[in-house]
Amino acid sequence: MVDGLRSRIEIVRAALAERPDGPRCGAVGPENVGARCDEEAWTDVLRLADGGRYGVIDVWSSGELPAYQDTPLPVGDRSEFLVVGQILYEPLVSSRASKDVMWLAHAYQTKSGPIFRFGQPAEFLAHTALGPGYRDLLDGDAGDDPWWALLRETGLA
Repeated sequence: MVDGLRSRIEIVRAALAERPDGPRCGAVGPENVGARCDEEAWTDVLRLADGGRYGVIDVWSSGELPAYQDTPLPVGDRSEFLVVGQILYEPLVSSRASKDVMWLAHAYQTKSGPIFRFGQPAEFLAHTALGPGYRDLLDGDAGDDPWWALLRETGLA
């Protein structure tokens, strides 16, 4: 999966560099072979793209991760999760047990909001942040979303 993810990252980096509105669409973090975190599956991903803004998805860089680990979470035991970013200002976490990436959507308001599961970190980045699964995060018409447009233009979605 990491090889396929690397290809997707390279395609998006090139597309962002060519677009005058690239910074408005998003940003893929730099390759960082020294990136580390306490979860190996995330370390692999962060070495390919150390953080980034993927439309409505923010993934924290290896340098930012420690600052977000005290984020209060509305579900489960805090120590069960690694906070890896946010989607629409709601926590994006990785289960320390299963390694699955999850979005705790609206959980602060409802205390039992939906939990969206995206699979392992590389799968999440390839399918959701850089692929067709991104559309599922958007309410209503995705026509105005510049990241979705970029993914379609590059053939990734």
